[in-house]
Amino acid sequence: MIRVPHRARRSLKVFAVAALVALVAGACQADSPGIFPPAAVTQQGTLTQDLYTFVFAIATAIFILVEGLIVWAVLRYRRRDDRLPVQTHGNLIAEAAWTVIPALIVIALFLLSMQAQDKIEAKSAAPDVVVDVVGFQWQWTIGYGCPDSYESATNVQPGQDCDFALTGAGKQGPDLHVPTGQTVRFRLHAADVIHAFYVPRFLYKKDVIPGRVNSFEVVVEQPGTYAGQCAELCGLGHGEMFLSLTAEDRGAYDAWYAAQVEGAKATPAPTQAGAYEVHISATTAAAFDQTEVSAPADTPLAIVFENRDLTVQHNVTVLKANPDGSDAIGLPFAQPGATVTYQVPPLKAGAYTYICTIHPNMTGTLAVQ
Repeated sequence: MIRVPHRARRSLKVFAVAALVALVAGACQADSPGIFPPAAVTQQGTLTQDLYTFVFAIATAIFILVEGLIVWAVLRYRRRDDRLPVQTHGNLIAEAAWTVIPALIVIALFLLSMQAQDKIEAKSAAPDVVVDVVGFQWQWTIGYGCPDSYESATNVQPGQDCDFALTGAGKQGPDLHVPTGQTVRFRLHAADVIHAFYVPRFLYKKDVIPGRVNSFEVVVEQPGTYAGQCAELCGLGHGEMFLSLTAEDRGAYDAWYAAQVEGAKATPAPTQAGAYEVHISATTAAAFDQTEVSAPADTPLAIVFENRDLTVQHNVTVLKANPDGSDAIGLPFAQPGATVTYQVPPLKAGAYTYICTIHPNMTGTLAVQ
């Protein structure tokens, strides 16, 4: 019989206690992404969190029971002679217990899960706010005040038929707003491949599938700004497909909404007199058709951008082109098939980089001489 040295046995006990303490300490950190999900901020997310906590408690109890029995058996019977113990062939009571009890636990968890899912997926007859979300490689467009036809329309481009639309620019993505304490319905549309709309603090993720409109509703209970992202691998730019969601009281939301509507009605500034025109176009989201263009120094520029890509929006932003060193962001974004003119202030001689802020992989060089 192999005997474990006393020092080794002591080390094993210390390790076991340390591991148990680490497990419990990790479980107590509600914000930890390892064991517990982040704190829910919606009514629906609270249902998910309560169910998760209940299931976790049952799993923890079973884990402690099983591991405790294993440790007890190892320690209790660690020193035995080689005589054959009494042989037992079958035990009806034990076999029934370890079959019926797990089955009852599984059935109970199934019923609780179905009840929670029914409440989470429930939809109201008339939500307070409807937000249309269009996912495309690799950005989001958020539409407000869109027609009822968007409830089933699969190929949509929120624009003139909505009150206003927001498209993300760069890694920060769009900033959508919702009122707290009211029912908000999200209608999800995909322009190209499968995406997934995911706000971690919602404790909910919904696939965004081409040819299909998925929808869900939430009631956000806590004001704040929450990060969101695409949670389905959708191509090279998937890792930069973010968004932010601001939850605020109804008064602040209405004020923000009115400001966005006014901004959407604003008339673009006319082309400056004597501006030098630079023509750029894009046919795909992979690259601009022109990656090198030139313009004279100390002269106002008018970038005439033609979006030949019939699937998604694009724009042209000249980096560090403003007098204060900031980027001359091309707004509004050019809808598929549209042509937009962007004003750029006079530039000093040098090489400037221009990009599509919706698809930062699209770059080019503006040579100013």
